[in-house]
Amino acid sequence: MAGKLLQKLRSKFLPNSNQGAAVIVGIDFGTTCSGYAFMFTSDPTSIYTAMGEEKEPTCVLFNPDKTFNAFGKQALEKYTELEPEEHKSHYFFHHFKMKLYESKKLTRETTLQDQTGKEMKAIDVYSIVLQYFHKRCMEHVVHVKSDQNIQGLSSKQILWMLSIPAIWTDSARQFMREAATNGGIENVRLVLEPEAGALFAIEKPLKLREDKSIEKFPVGHKYILADLGGGTIDICVHEILESRKLCELYRATGDYAGGCRVNHEFEQFFIRLFGAPALDEFRREFAHTYQDLVTSIERKKCTFSHRTDKVLLTLDYDYVTLVERENGETVEEMIKGSMYSDLVQYRNTGRRLTLNHSVAKKFFDSSVDIIIGKLEEILFACSQDNIKSLLLVGGYSESPYLREKLHQEFPQLTIVVVEDGRLAVMKGAVMMGLKPRNIIQRRARFTYGFGYNTKFVEGEHPEQFKYNQDGDTLCRGVFDKLIEKGQLLQHQQEFSREFSCTFKQLNKKHITLWRSSMPNPNYCLLEGDQCEEVGRIIMEPPPGGWPHLLHGEYMLIVGETEFTMKVYIKDTGEEYEASVDYL
Repeated sequence: MAGKLLQKLRSKFLPNSNQGAAVIVGIDFGTTCSGYAFMFTSDPTSIYTAMGEEKEPTCVLFNPDKTFNAFGKQALEKYTELEPEEHKSHYFFHHFKMKLYESKKLTRETTLQDQTGKEMKAIDVYSIVLQYFHKRCMEHVVHVKSDQNIQGLSSKQILWMLSIPAIWTDSARQFMREAATNGGIENVRLVLEPEAGALFAIEKPLKLREDKSIEKFPVGHKYILADLGGGTIDICVHEILESRKLCELYRATGDYAGGCRVNHEFEQFFIRLFGAPALDEFRREFAHTYQDLVTSIERKKCTFSHRTDKVLLTLDYDYVTLVERENGETVEEMIKGSMYSDLVQYRNTGRRLTLNHSVAKKFFDSSVDIIIGKLEEILFACSQDNIKSLLLVGGYSESPYLREKLHQEFPQLTIVVVEDGRLAVMKGAVMMGLKPRNIIQRRARFTYGFGYNTKFVEGEHPEQFKYNQDGDTLCRGVFDKLIEKGQLLQHQQEFSREFSCTFKQLNKKHITLWRSSMPNPNYCLLEGDQCEEVGRIIMEPPPGGWPHLLHGEYMLIVGETEFTMKVYIKDTGEEYEASVDYL
């Protein structure tokens, strides 16, 4: 994925400090639910959450002309009240955050499909939703400010902390930053969801040992925090340092294994039993009652445990009619001829569908097994770190079945379900706005380096990279590693390398940043080294052209979620700078 040049934008993408911020706002843009919180820096003990319900469903309704209509519960209610023909003209998006995780090549032109298959640009959907949050937050801030007699407040005095999954790609991170800017949000900092959740948790008194009263994590304590949301799970591993700073012991990891995966497995069960066409038509033509089914599944998900004998669902009359018309059989006949004949019962009176415990258990195990596997991987890699605590935040952490499984699989860990865990990311994002940017030492997600050409050595360099220039035989695309995957990094840390090179006097010169998922790649263009281009600085020749032999230094500067590239040409005194563009 080739990066585009963005000259002199470090101040825009990596603001140097939070000084002057009168208000810090945290936005938790979740897969299933979203919300905001804020504090006045003059009173850091009080964190305000959204008026009414603290979080609401992440769904948005657009008018036929693609203008904003409603968000959250109001969007859901309005959409279900529309006539069937109006569903075809309006745009309704639900659980659309997963698109940024699933997209293999995210760009500014990437589209989303709504409930009925109509498309809108993803960047427009996200920008408008963030504009809605901007408006709601500002109204709430002004309302509280007037109550407290706070005088004057400009947009430049508000710092916006936008939470994102740690496992998102660089392109998804940049996408959210640009969407926020398009939505009118200035002074944006991206914050990783598990880090925000961790910051919230370690500031709370917790029960760390069975024989002790509640207490805060002490310096030196090492823990795993699992942010178990609706779509993705994010897991981080930290040690608490002096001044309550954090050191990442294992780079953040995760997967698509949140609560939505359980919902997906429920739907797959209906598809296996009754077929996809009936469910698709039910979703499309009977939006209101389809949402009732989704709500019913959510309720069952929140109460299911090892002790649950059976799960009872009531099927809607219209869905039963569609199923029987589509398949030419009654529901009873379809169940009898299916793999669930002994595990699922249906009573026509009341349209009651009863699932055996073993059937419902499998809906959870697809996500629970991934979570357990990730934790086992971490504990194996950190076997010498004496990790004894597992903190759970996020909506899915409230699942009794999930908690029971974790206690069963990891008896050596003290498992703590953090109080207000559903709000941990939202409130933690606000709290992080008060902290210095170097509060967390992070592990590099990739190996990073610059590509360069060098004198070709027979028997050492691959023949496919040999080329001739001005009588010299050179090797193209050697990987010059600056940062290794898993290496510990600090905010504003610089990695630099001096270089000397020759090239045609009047040509433009470019310096390219590459990354690899391998720890020690050798060549930028060798398939086995798994490299991709992620940034480029293009340098125009000075008046009169470049000197024949060019001396300089290139460097990579670590930000919170992005890198900045710089190149200094010693011969001319010129300095070039760029932020990396992944879209």
